[in-house]
Amino acid sequence: MDVTGDGQPGTTTGTTSTGRRRRAWPAALIGTGVLGAAALTFTLVSPLGASSADASELPAFRDCDALAEHMSDLALDRLADSRRRAYDEYTATDDVAADLALPVPPPMPGVPAPQAVPGSGPLAATNAQKADASTAGAAGAEAPRAMDAPAAAPAAPAPAAGRSAGADPSDAVGSSASGTNTQEAGVDEADLAKTDGRLLVTVRDRSLVVLDVAGQTPRRLGSVRLTGQRALELLLAGDRAVVVGTADSRERYLDDEAGARSRGAAALTTLSVVDLSDPARPRVVSTEEITARYLSARMTGDTVRVVLSSTPDVLRGLSGLTDGWRGRDDRGLEDARERLARVPGEDWLPMRRNVDREARSVSETPLLDCSDVRYPVTDSGLDLLTVLSLDTGLDDAIEQAAATALVGSGDLVYATTEKLFVATTDGGWDDGWDDFRGGRSGVTTRVHSFDITGDGAEYLASGRVDGYLYGRWAMSESGGLLRMVTTSTAPWRRGGSTETGVVVLDTDGKRMREIGRVDGMGLTETVRAVRWFDDVAAIVTFRQTDPLYLVDLSRPESPRVRGELKIPGYSAYLHPIGDHRLLGVGQDGDNWGATRGLQVSNFDILDLTDPRRTDALGFGPGTSSPVEQDPRGFVYLPSESLAVLPVFSYREGRNGLAAIGVTDNGRLRRLATWYDSDRRRVIKVMPLGDGRIVALDHEGVRIFDAESLRLHGSAYYR
Repeated sequence: MDVTGDGQPGTTTGTTSTGRRRRAWPAALIGTGVLGAAALTFTLVSPLGASSADASELPAFRDCDALAEHMSDLALDRLADSRRRAYDEYTATDDVAADLALPVPPPMPGVPAPQAVPGSGPLAATNAQKADASTAGAAGAEAPRAMDAPAAAPAAPAPAAGRSAGADPSDAVGSSASGTNTQEAGVDEADLAKTDGRLLVTVRDRSLVVLDVAGQTPRRLGSVRLTGQRALELLLAGDRAVVVGTADSRERYLDDEAGARSRGAAALTTLSVVDLSDPARPRVVSTEEITARYLSARMTGDTVRVVLSSTPDVLRGLSGLTDGWRGRDDRGLEDARERLARVPGEDWLPMRRNVDREARSVSETPLLDCSDVRYPVTDSGLDLLTVLSLDTGLDDAIEQAAATALVGSGDLVYATTEKLFVATTDGGWDDGWDDFRGGRSGVTTRVHSFDITGDGAEYLASGRVDGYLYGRWAMSESGGLLRMVTTSTAPWRRGGSTETGVVVLDTDGKRMREIGRVDGMGLTETVRAVRWFDDVAAIVTFRQTDPLYLVDLSRPESPRVRGELKIPGYSAYLHPIGDHRLLGVGQDGDNWGATRGLQVSNFDILDLTDPRRTDALGFGPGTSSPVEQDPRGFVYLPSESLAVLPVFSYREGRNGLAAIGVTDNGRLRRLATWYDSDRRRVIKVMPLGDGRIVALDHEGVRIFDAESLRLHGSAYYR
């Protein structure tokens, strides 16, 4: 952004070749489609200036008896509500356990998953589906320590540490130092693979594989089997890898097989620390199973924080009490009360499982103390949300991990260098049914915040907003304020009216309070993409056309939509490429809302009141890219003004890569296209430095020249 002679932002920065006056503007925007500003409404809910509350002021359980009493009361309240609902509607639920936990939105084809995993949908209704979509996708590690390797090559460029990725729209954003396209600078995200430019470490089903990628031809160095687990993703810290996965459902270790069957593999998370000091001989130094499902993981510095959610096993035992609720008597409720009164507090906690495979047995101990569990001021569900903080510099990082838990549900994870947020949407299919009967309408999202500036994670506050979050990119924190893009109706609802808005929450105090809101965007449409800057949000919505909205958040108590742009199709991901331009990756479309294949667009957003698309490249009918579901695999090289992404053609059954150059005047040039000849579908691309990229598929890796896509060499995982 240009400045005037006194160092202050200037009001103009010259005139473009098209005659548009270039002005400096606050760096906060939301874009996914543009509607008329006249259609927008603004609501100011509460004033700024909430008093802050120290974490110690928030309620925690004094002991396990207090935890048991609290959880028992919550469960009984849910059971009573379920019984009343069953009688009033002349129908009784067949699964009480399902009523005890807050429902989770079901999957919807074509909508990005919250933490995208290749091939997965959004928030799912089952534990297996609810696992964070980051589970099989890609993420990155910030500034890993150097690992011993055969050669040396420069690491991939990283955004400025401590700044939100794309905080200044005049800056282009590259991948993190670990090769992942992350949401926030300085915050690495768990991913399918990690690299320091010399070594590439990836997880392949039940193994971790290390490859030398320093030269033109990749070379497999070594691997280690991760016994008893299916590895999903990892984080890299120097010569240590933290691997997250799920327990192998084909292996049973309990003497009590009935007990083993009652806990599905999706509710068992595995954590492993692998020593990579000898890349040819990686070694597992510690591993553990935890009775919770994995949501996501982040790394700041050398500390990895793993976010887990668990539904207490206690609740599963209540499903047989339903029969007594079909009449007016309270027999089932009294039976539940007596049963819950006998449950000790430790049984509500997630467990560490110490497995003895030779004896085919397992012992369990609580993951944390009851006094480490806090609860929000308002009821947020019966699940336990746990944050594990691992110091990767310790040999026994998993055993010494600091744990903190919150009584509440969670699905979406977003983090800055100072705070971690976990959100979940109430409702699910139930929401549509209630609305049909003339009951409540719309959905509600709850969000919890944690302080991660220390070695652990301290619960800070909770809040709730009306609406649905399409994914973690819908959240952004700046200056103590959490900004969220919400849609009034969840995407699995068909028919009816819906609108998109931006909500601003003050994160100080025990409750996060709404201080500002603007609504009225994307009428009848769903959110497809969001990108945040300091004081601007860019939002894309879609049903028949792709409106790109720019929202000015410079006054958080009164956000307002400044501009919109309507074009056919939509962008599923927005990436800052500098000079106040955004690159959009999504689908072309006709005026009736039918998609017509992969499309890359360049948007000029310098003038918030007049966003424009300067160019677009189409790839033809039946084409798509994994970037549409998981942007962690998107590559942009700022020094070369070059984007590289995987491309798949359903019609031709071909898969490959496309290299796209961006000119100074905003035009897009297709520099090269590469298609495979062996049906190895590319699932992720990562930058290596020196103008090279590496493409991963299910069988191995290939190294290319980024601009020409000339294939240098390939290697297999096995």
